[in-house]
Amino acid sequence: MNRQKSPTDAARCPLCNGLNHCGNLTSNDQPCWCMAEDVVFTQNLLQQVPASRKHKACICQECVKKNQNVRAQGNEQPDG
Repeated sequence: MNRQKSPTDAARCPLCNGLNHCGNLTSNDQPCWCMAEDVVFTQNLLQQVPASRKHKACICQECVKKNQNVRAQGNEQPDG
């Protein structure tokens, strides 16, 4: 049975419910993957997060990459 995790589970992506591998949730001294210069969180991506899950869990790498691919194909305008 595929049960959806609690919306407050900080280790789960608020978009796909997969593990977000947030480096800030570990005791590791390494920076989180999201701090890399090539990682872009567009307004379009951030607006997809349900209101009940905003500021409670990080978006996963896969969802960020999918959004970057959409931008690269010209289907989304860059922010700013």
